[in-house]
Amino acid sequence: MLVDDWSLIRYDPAADAFVRFGAGYLNRPSGLAIAPSTSGSGSTTGWSLYVSEFDFLWQKPSVPAPAETLVDASLGLTLARTVAGTPHPRYGKPRVLVPAPHRPGQGSGGGLIGTATGWVLAFDAESGEVRPVAGPDEGLRGELVALAPAPDGRRTLALNRAGELFVLAAGRARPVALDPELALALVDQHVAAPQRTLRLRDSRSGAEEWFVLDGWVVWRVPDAQ
Repeated sequence: MLVDDWSLIRYDPAADAFVRFGAGYLNRPSGLAIAPSTSGSGSTTGWSLYVSEFDFLWQKPSVPAPAETLVDASLGLTLARTVAGTPHPRYGKPRVLVPAPHRPGQGSGGGLIGTATGWVLAFDAESGEVRPVAGPDEGLRGELVALAPAPDGRRTLALNRAGELFVLAAGRARPVALDPELALALVDQHVAAPQRTLRLRDSRSGAEEWFVLDGWVVWRVPDAQ
């Protein structure tokens, strides 16, 4: 997005052109930021663009999550990755992405996302839907640094940065005693090398697809970049 005198301009990848989407400011906008939307904004994504205009702050709700630059068309580059799913900011920043247990008849499957505020989210690779599975109300807490679902999907282990281990089953989380030295070693291991990639096989074509958690967004990538 760009500020052009008294208007806002964004790049539209579909049209490969710049489009004006905000105008009529009395003073030249001096700053832009994408941040979580306010509760009464009516945002459908959970994110808003905030525009600073002299001593006013304007909010434009329902924008995509903040992410890195996708493509610079002026350099002749092609899009190397696409957005596959965007967790709502109310659940905290995503920290880990692991495969969800695959069950027959449920398509190509998806993943589980652990967040910085103690939420486990389910990511559907086909629809892009990201929905909550469990959080603080179900007994989870702290920044989740590792998730380990059982193959049958009946339970999931969740480890937070404080070294607390939880078993998530039947919609509830209960703490499990863990040797402090082992807990510290596991936390150090997963903080140093967090799991943020996911490989799935398309149920229709049989082709493998790779997904990567980067920032606030789950991306679909052509290979394990």
